[in-house]
Amino acid sequence: MLSISLEVLRKKKAASMSSSCSLHLDNKGNDRVVFLLVANSPSRYLAKDPLCGVVPPRCIYTLTLTMCNNKQQALSMPSIDSGADYFTLHSVVVGQYELDKDTISAEYEEFFKKTKEEAGHEVQEVALNVICCQQQADCGTSSDSEPTGPTVEIITKADALEVSSMDVHPIEPWIMTTHRVGSLRVWNYKTMAMLKSIQDVTDEPVNVAKFVVREKWIVAGDRNGCIHVHNYEENEEVESFCAHSSCITTLAVHPTDPFVFSSSNDAGHLIKLWNWDNDWECKEFHGHVGTVTQVTFNPNDSNSFASASKDGTVKIWSICSDDPSKIITLKLDEHGLCVDYFTRNNQQHLIVGCNDKTAQIWKLETKERVHELESHTNLISAANLHPELPILITGSFDGTVRIWNSITYKLENVIGFHLGAVYAFGCMKGSRRIVVGCHQGIAMMDISLP
Repeated sequence: MLSISLEVLRKKKAASMSSSCSLHLDNKGNDRVVFLLVANSPSRYLAKDPLCGVVPPRCIYTLTLTMCNNKQQALSMPSIDSGADYFTLHSVVVGQYELDKDTISAEYEEFFKKTKEEAGHEVQEVALNVICCQQQADCGTSSDSEPTGPTVEIITKADALEVSSMDVHPIEPWIMTTHRVGSLRVWNYKTMAMLKSIQDVTDEPVNVAKFVVREKWIVAGDRNGCIHVHNYEENEEVESFCAHSSCITTLAVHPTDPFVFSSSNDAGHLIKLWNWDNDWECKEFHGHVGTVTQVTFNPNDSNSFASASKDGTVKIWSICSDDPSKIITLKLDEHGLCVDYFTRNNQQHLIVGCNDKTAQIWKLETKERVHELESHTNLISAANLHPELPILITGSFDGTVRIWNSITYKLENVIGFHLGAVYAFGCMKGSRRIVVGCHQGIAMMDISLP
């Protein structure tokens, strides 16, 4: 039914890194499998969501549990190395039976109780012992010796919570996060230590920030509508100006030209282009009637960009023209929350994450919606093509990241971090690793492909 691999990693090299437990459920069959995971010592783990769900056919589902760092609590419990810690995994093939993923674990427990009583349904129950290791190489697996899922590392420090935006530096080993409390942090992702040499960019509460690598800048948008530019090499302010009348929700840096795009919660729903080579001259793009949630540049044409909006459209614009007749509008019938370009069979497409729990695929040549990625159980907050692998990545408020084949659209992996809603992620150049910002912490994950 399910091939199972369980490992617990105890990290010592970074004081901020929490011990994490990854359970890989590999469904090799053609039917869906419902699972319920019960820990004998649930207070050891930070998981707030029910440890239950559905593994799609021929897909890997990775559950990541983070151990509590509460020292007083640890003293009151037996050592994890004593063998006293274990999980019980309940699973059953359900075919097309619809079980609500958003339901509480008590209903899953009731489901398994009834299933055991029904003829023709075989419930599998497996006890999984937890083994704690100093290094990953020393860890064994409880069932299969072959690795079946991605490696995940977790950071849950107080200043790593409620991530509102994320950016990855393409040269330095840095990730930059902004947080819903208004703070901005730059982390070394090799050690997960915060860089003390970079001071706060502004005293104002920051909502979103981006690296401008060629200028050695950080550009940050705050909740009052101001943009702040900070040189991270000299550790000094470059510029600060009022760009909008309310919270800046989106920033995008042009890949080659001296442009920064911004949008906000302003009533006009404008997209503004700022030219830093021309004293931050502004050009406005009109057309949306709802909040713009993301701006993304076309990798095949740097004069073109796409914007997703809560008005239920994605618009494709030309930087060189603000003629309304030249704006391409794709009608989603749902709130567009995130958008990215990708190429399939030598033709450009868009992936658009929506609030109806789906990611829509649009073929740009015909301006048609050609596919929908359906699996998430809450709105999709982030959707991207991996820059080096043929995969699409979606993140959701359901607390999971899902990995899709960008050619076949097959769902390959589901990763549940149990850190609350996923808000943002970034890909690390030259590797299969991505970093994910969640409500209760930051996760780093190596993508595993079949």
